[in-house]
Amino acid sequence: MQEESSPSKTHDIKTSILFKDFGQALFFLYEPIIFYNFLGKRIELVLLYYGLQILLYALCVSDGAKIMSKIGIKKSMIFATFFLILYNAVLLYFSKQNLTINSAPLNSVIWFGLLAIICTIYQMLYWPSFYTDISLFMKNEQSGRDIGKIYFFMEITYIIAPIIGGFILVKFGIITLLIFSSIITSLSVIPLFKGENQKPSIILNFKQIIRELFNKDKITYLLPFYAEGISECINNIFWGLFVYLIVGNIMELGFLSSGVALFTAAFVLIIGRIIDKYRNSHNKILRVGVITSSVGWLLKGLPVSTILFFVFDNIQKFGNSIVRVPFEKTMYKRFKYKLNLADEYVVLREVAYSISGGLSLILLAFIIWKFNFTYAAFIIASISTTIYLLMKKESN
Repeated sequence: MQEESSPSKTHDIKTSILFKDFGQALFFLYEPIIFYNFLGKRIELVLLYYGLQILLYALCVSDGAKIMSKIGIKKSMIFATFFLILYNAVLLYFSKQNLTINSAPLNSVIWFGLLAIICTIYQMLYWPSFYTDISLFMKNEQSGRDIGKIYFFMEITYIIAPIIGGFILVKFGIITLLIFSSIITSLSVIPLFKGENQKPSIILNFKQIIRELFNKDKITYLLPFYAEGISECINNIFWGLFVYLIVGNIMELGFLSSGVALFTAAFVLIIGRIIDKYRNSHNKILRVGVITSSVGWLLKGLPVSTILFFVFDNIQKFGNSIVRVPFEKTMYKRFKYKLNLADEYVVLREVAYSISGGLSLILLAFIIWKFNFTYAAFIIASISTTIYLLMKKESN
């Protein structure tokens, strides 16, 4: 039987998440906008960069899991955080050069290539370890509540961080923002030096992982991971940039993101408790969330004011919160029952997520470049959300 979570183990990871997410949230929302200016105000090039970088991560996930199995979960997350800070440092230096794709195309390509490599190393070290840690220490009887709390900690940072980050960016510039973000992010490694540093085993190699991803007997199990990658990548990369191009104001974007995060933080706590209390209502709750999120995506591409963006984004995020908790409760339960092989299923999830997310951004870049049809992003995200209905409930 897999060891259950203890307060000390979960406390370490939650504290680390709080600092790391706050540091990232200061800057994460505005990064695509900054890249948009670097890349000659061409949205398709921004999407192409992120799409290629995410696909590069997909190729390296299994290597990250192997490193985790040798050095341990917490050490892997610590090294990953240092690469995240290095990423900020390189971007800071790049920003000081005042280069753009138009003024210095070759140098810009080199810098973006370097950023993509550093970001990939951070991701391959951090995310397999992060999800493995959660899955190994999740309590079955309150997993919905635990997931709700984890996402609450992640969302709460996005309540105030975008406003602070937007203010720093507007008043003091990108260099000050990156330095402040790096200082906060570096504090996230301190809790990781405490507690046990587990070293889960890994057996699957890259070829076996690819074979598993396209196994027709497991397609129903894996499709929600592909759907998750599409909707999350469009939300994380395209949505903020789209809103900025409409409202044209950094601070308005920051307040919008913070306001939505406030409601989302409350949603995930409530939904987590409901899922644990009404286990037999899992499929009904999932259907409500899927329909709400899918319709919300279609609405998000229509408004031309900050107020309507706020309303429709909340509708979509409310539906997504309803979907995410039962989805991840089932996902982590599957991981957990694989005992010491949990990391292999985390790797499968990460590769599926990244392949679909990366390809969707590249497809969207082509559509915008060829047809200038930005609403395609909302149609793609809406359709992908419905695939969550294929995630079946596990036995308790």
